[in-house]
Amino acid sequence: MKKTIRRVIWLLAGVALLIAGILIIAGSESGLVWKSDWRWEVSVKDGEPAHKSDECDFSIDRTGDYILNIGWEQDTLRGRADSVEDIGFITVCTLRDDKGRVLYALHAASADEKLTLKLCAGEYHLEYMYFTSKEKIEEYSGTNYIGTAPVEDDFDGLAGDGSWQMHYHLNTYWNRTFSFADVCALYAVLLGACLLLTFFYGVWNGYRSSRPRYDERQELEQGRGFRYAFFCMMLTEFTVVFMDSVGILAEGASGIYYASCIFIALNVYVIYSLWHDCYVALNEKKVTVLVILAVIAVINLFIGINSLPSQGFLGPDGRINSCVLNLLCGVTGAVLFMAAALRMALEKRNSYKDAEDDE
Repeated sequence: MKKTIRRVIWLLAGVALLIAGILIIAGSESGLVWKSDWRWEVSVKDGEPAHKSDECDFSIDRTGDYILNIGWEQDTLRGRADSVEDIGFITVCTLRDDKGRVLYALHAASADEKLTLKLCAGEYHLEYMYFTSKEKIEEYSGTNYIGTAPVEDDFDGLAGDGSWQMHYHLNTYWNRTFSFADVCALYAVLLGACLLLTFFYGVWNGYRSSRPRYDERQELEQGRGFRYAFFCMMLTEFTVVFMDSVGILAEGASGIYYASCIFIALNVYVIYSLWHDCYVALNEKKVTVLVILAVIAVINLFIGINSLPSQGFLGPDGRINSCVLNLLCGVTGAVLFMAAALRMALEKRNSYKDAEDDE
């Protein structure tokens, strides 16, 4: 009874600390101020856009520094164009305040910019204009319509007619400085998480006590398998760090390689445990383990393969797409499934041989 009461206290304290910390860190000042996404269609015919611009208005409630993430991205392009070089227009983005002053401007075929601006409370106007040549952009530069957007000397415009959809976005966040209250909130989240883990660990121990356990030999072999997997992961991680430091890995792709080190170590541990008969607990059904591995493999392979036609292995910028992680997980599950199935088949064959020898 006392143990149950203590666990309930841990649960309530953990939940209270976790919620309080999250609410403080994600307070009104640090929360999302304004966000919008558009997928506008732009048609170019005979070298001229069918409509000149798209625009929207938004408001800022409190004066201060804001982080703006603004852009239109090549990988969201929809239409007849195969790449951003095939489209027939350049987008000019202009951000103005309620007095018409240009606060920020940018022109590009595709862009993804993050900047910090001091914004006063009030209304703001965001406009996207479409130009098909350098000369047409320069017509507006003298009137301060484009404001701070420069025109490169080597920019000749992009020729071609057609209709394209581009994904435009603007995210505006309050630029909050980290305070003492944030530090306290962060420790509250960590302490709350630890209390919750303690609670669930106690519940799991109570549940596990009624489940099949491992004998001393199995636990010893599991320790060896874990040690081999750990050193394997350290070796592969060191290799990835070295390759990343000398620039061998594609930009932005190192996370995929680090994740692959974990999958390799997982293969080492599970296959070693299977081969030394210490992965499945005493009196536990081996078919259940086989089914779980098969389900993991099928689901992740399906997600990864289904994402390849739309995403591909590499994005337009040369970065490995996230769908590769599903493929890695699926391949890992498939390898472990085959290893478990092979081990079960060998055990069954050996049991038949032993039965024949006894006869």
